[in-house]
Amino acid sequence: FGNAEKRAKLGAVIRSYFLMGGQELQINCVSKDTLRDAQVHPEWIARKKDGSIMTSYPMDEQTEPAAPRRNNLWTNLCPNTEYGTHLRKLTEEICDRYPVDGLFYDIVFQGDRCFCAKCRKDMQEQGMNPDSDQDAAVFFKEVRLQLMQELNQILHRYHPEGQAFYN
Repeated sequence: FGNAEKRAKLGAVIRSYFLMGGQELQINCVSKDTLRDAQVHPEWIARKKDGSIMTSYPMDEQTEPAAPRRNNLWTNLCPNTEYGTHLRKLTEEICDRYPVDGLFYDIVFQGDRCFCAKCRKDMQEQGMNPDSDQDAAVFFKEVRLQLMQELNQILHRYHPEGQAFYN
């Protein structure tokens, strides 16, 4: 959704598709662009307990976020950071501009815990142990559920019958 022209073209494609009887269209609101945004915002990156970067596949712990990667290797992002706010804004923009009947969030919630600075701080504020794998897993599950509820609310405010799918 880089500029007004691209947004207008996407809107025309969606409207045309539905007018022609289409019933399902997948538009990924989380893409390589979102992961590139994370390179600019390293505070969005999910972290292991030792502070290293959490990725889809093991990698050298010293690798910087902007370093070249395998095509199917992505950096996991933490929904408890401003990345969650970014997803809310993307969802709001899509729902406001386009006649969607649902949203598919691909690769949004990877991993089952995060030890980034924000998660550690929030866990401690809630009386949880930020060094506990069990507390981190419970906390991260609640973060994911809360964000899904908020994203669903945005979708339903614009499209009451819309469905959200999380991969």
